[in-house]
Amino acid sequence: AVGQTASVVLIGTLKGLENGAEAGYFTLTLSVAKTLKGLVYTSVVVAGLAPGDSYVTPSVLPNSLVGQTGIWFLSESGSGYQVIPTETGRILPNDVFLPVSDSLAAAGLSGTTEYQLLQYLVGWYRSLSNPTVRDDMKCLTSLQSQSTSPEASLAAANSLIGSPAVASQIIGLAAAIGLGSDSAVAALSTSLHVVSKNPKFYLITGALATSYQPHGVGSISVLKQIIDQHSAVPGIDAAVGAALSKIVVKQTLPVMAELLNSSDPTAQLRAASFFGLFTLFADSNGNVSGGGPEGPLASDETRLYTPRRDSGVSPQQYSQFWRGWWAEHHTLLGL
Repeated sequence: AVGQTASVVLIGTLKGLENGAEAGYFTLTLSVAKTLKGLVYTSVVVAGLAPGDSYVTPSVLPNSLVGQTGIWFLSESGSGYQVIPTETGRILPNDVFLPVSDSLAAAGLSGTTEYQLLQYLVGWYRSLSNPTVRDDMKCLTSLQSQSTSPEASLAAANSLIGSPAVASQIIGLAAAIGLGSDSAVAALSTSLHVVSKNPKFYLITGALATSYQPHGVGSISVLKQIIDQHSAVPGIDAAVGAALSKIVVKQTLPVMAELLNSSDPTAQLRAASFFGLFTLFADSNGNVSGGGPEGPLASDETRLYTPRRDSGVSPQQYSQFWRGWWAEHHTLLGL
């Protein structure tokens, strides 16, 4: 988003840094290597950095920043250039710019400004030996931003998925899954045993359960690949169940039936809820019309075993009922 608000985006090396008379005011001298957006007519740019309404600058920028190369976002006004930090809120010194290695700066990336910025972003993330939660969020939110094109974001996410570093793989998978990539879901099914051991894995289950939007019936098979592993990884079955719940067709039922046998009570409840709501809204052939809860498949018993709070019924009891219902009805539904 900061790339869209900036009038100039450039790759430059910080050559000089002067602290102003007031805390939080700085003058930066940048040696310009490449301009990604806007026009710069000199090889050296002087830009100010001042406290703004949306961020608070550090009281002092360390001199260790001098000599570092990165992506700089600048606004242009009658008084000259002003640096736009990459983060809002209370920023850290490295939030003043996006660090870029010399090799990446010299790589000669092409494509749209948006595409290049995302590639520089993932290059920065991949260079981190121990990325923090703040680093994770900076990368992930940029990749999933509604202001960026899905094509550019997916290309950047895929480069992270292909990284040998598990942390990078997780950020890439979470971003791509959040963007609705079934290829990323399939990649998760093959790497689950590796990425699930990392403490950042919750980013993937969160994306799968909330952000991921399946592509109808075509997404069922890739989600089933994960369920078929009968994994004991905490949260994965429940996340897949949440994703499957968005595919309201009878073809989802066989996979939900597998989730009834999950070791995760939350996954069992999601599967039971799907069965219960399906019987309310489906016709006798299993087609969901979107009408009211008066479907011919529903009965007092199915309503009783549709999960609800404070019912006194355990997830295991819900699952047992719907396993029996499924055994009785799946052939009638042609499944």
